[in-house]
Amino acid sequence: MHKKTLSIGLLKRLALMRHEKENFFIHLDAQGNKIAYEGAKDDAELELSVLPDVEKNQTNLDKWYSENLVEVQEYDQNSSRFLVCTQEEANKLVANYLDNYYESEVKPELLNKVGNNAKYFSKSAWKRDVLMNGYGPILATYNGHEYEVSVQGNVFLIYQTN
Repeated sequence: MHKKTLSIGLLKRLALMRHEKENFFIHLDAQGNKIAYEGAKDDAELELSVLPDVEKNQTNLDKWYSENLVEVQEYDQNSSRFLVCTQEEANKLVANYLDNYYESEVKPELLNKVGNNAKYFSKSAWKRDVLMNGYGPILATYNGHEYEVSVQGNVFLIYQTN
């Protein structure tokens, strides 16, 4: 089912396609729905132009696109080697990771090494220091890099995970 706006999952997939330098274009059909197709729009229009007896109206164009082109599918994190997220999603992922890491690794080690003096350790300063190089070293488990890609006015962060 198509909509007037693209879903966040589809926008994430388009951001990843842009990052991977894969072609896509967004077609506005006769009902005003936005549909994303793989490939270059110029190539699709060239292919359509050489067909005989095709009346160039919106309905025929919509039909030809749906029958001959591949529609972009939504982003599926489980089948991707990339994590694609919004800034808000990245903030939550990093906060959860740091809190879990602190509780499972840092805090026990502090108590073991310095005992009662661990109360002088600043968790917020530790987080600030850990994040000095951004989110890439935490979320991009493959290469430590963070990439920013914009699609339809939305900014997505991309991290390679394997």
